[in-house]
Amino acid sequence: MTDLGALGGFQSFAEDVSDSGKVVVGWIDLDDDGTHHAFRWTEATGMVDLGAMAGGTFSRAYATSADGSVVVGAANQPGNLFADHAFRWSGNVFTDLGTLGGTSSRALGVSGDGLVVVGVADNASNDYRAFRWTQAGGMQDVADWLADAGVSVPAGWVLETAEGVNANGSVLVGSASSNFSDQYTAWLARVGSTESGLLTNIPVYNASVVESGSRGVTAGVALPSLALFGAHHRSLLDSGLVRREGGACGWATMDAAGDNHTDTRAEVLEAGACMDVGPFRFGLGVGQDWARQDWTLGGGANMDGQHLVAEADYVFSSSLEGSLLGYYGRFDTDMRRHYMNGAVVDGSSGKPDAESLALRLRLDWKDVARLGGFGLSPYAAYTWSRTEQDAYTETGGGFPATFGATRWTVNDLRVGATAARKLDAMTDLRLGLELAHRFEGSTNGVNGSVIGLWDFSLPGQDVKQNWVRLLLDVDNRVSDNLLLTLGGSAASEGGDASWALTAGLRATF
Repeated sequence: MTDLGALGGFQSFAEDVSDSGKVVVGWIDLDDDGTHHAFRWTEATGMVDLGAMAGGTFSRAYATSADGSVVVGAANQPGNLFADHAFRWSGNVFTDLGTLGGTSSRALGVSGDGLVVVGVADNASNDYRAFRWTQAGGMQDVADWLADAGVSVPAGWVLETAEGVNANGSVLVGSASSNFSDQYTAWLARVGSTESGLLTNIPVYNASVVESGSRGVTAGVALPSLALFGAHHRSLLDSGLVRREGGACGWATMDAAGDNHTDTRAEVLEAGACMDVGPFRFGLGVGQDWARQDWTLGGGANMDGQHLVAEADYVFSSSLEGSLLGYYGRFDTDMRRHYMNGAVVDGSSGKPDAESLALRLRLDWKDVARLGGFGLSPYAAYTWSRTEQDAYTETGGGFPATFGATRWTVNDLRVGATAARKLDAMTDLRLGLELAHRFEGSTNGVNGSVIGLWDFSLPGQDVKQNWVRLLLDVDNRVSDNLLLTLGGSAASEGGDASWALTAGLRATF
């Protein structure tokens, strides 16, 4: 610790330091009358008294430029100890920056290049207002500076002080007050060639960044989940179609699901063909996928794309069947993040690509017992899936961000049982209960940057879960070769949709 001294005065206060750390500015009490003078200190010169503006007696320095050559602060007017004016000092010359029509002002920050000064000043009504000063434009109310860029301050809020500014004077920070309460809040304002805006609730803005970075990919997770546990919640061998050596079969399904906990809706259309070869049944299908997710202030994520699904089933015995299902999907996405920019809802958007891979291994024990006319068939299934979303940079809005690539990997184990019985000669009823456990401790984190402002990096979410799902299917045999299936499911909070509906046609040839 180095004592900078006080030039023989009673005390001194250091307020700011240059980027290199070699220049320190502040103020000193010179005598017992409380006479303040701004100082500038370097190792070579020691503490240097900057004096005061012409005719004045007091000055205080609050900030310095990046190289320490420009100093700003406040100094009194001639003959008036209580009317300070903001000043800019450079080359041993004080410049009076004036006021906003009132009696006083105070410079609290200066840009790295020394060309933009910010602070607080009285207006004509003697109310505090944040100001921004340049040599060309003089002192300007920050609210007017923003208005010239098309940005308005929210109703009831007043930008009272500007206390910091970036290297070129395009970004300001300070304190705002509310006319509706005694609240004060930090604000950040930017005027640039492509983005301009005002944030008066930075934590809420940051929440929109986290929402976009963490929730968006889960819309893609919902699509393979709907295909695997909607259209294919029963294996092809368990589809109700009679297996025939060398016989062919086909299916067409429509599925819809919604997750009330993530505000996600998904739909899948799929068609495929299958064939029986010895103890095997092979199937190949293609599908069209859509997912929508609602975010704050009307933003959201939309995904649409196509998927390919392949299944191989094997008959081990009259009661034991196994199946292996593979899924691959690619999706176009539209991420629309909304947030408050001044007094209006603004938005930034991006269109990253996403893809999903999934594998499911399942064993079914058919009709191992009967209870009250129902045939009971337990099953177990292990599923692995991974959804990846590319890195992307948003466009539009006052505060766009860039996001790193995101990956969501899921491993879950399900055990359940179905109870089936005939309602009549043509109709079967199936009831199911399923218990599921997800093994992951957390997902990938969220990382990126608010363009031109700050970086962010947050850990992943804890997703290790257990949940329960109830299933209902009604199979109606339209003819010997055609089966119509209608079904639905409901799940507790966890890895599956809160509700899902399915309708399908299955045929043999």
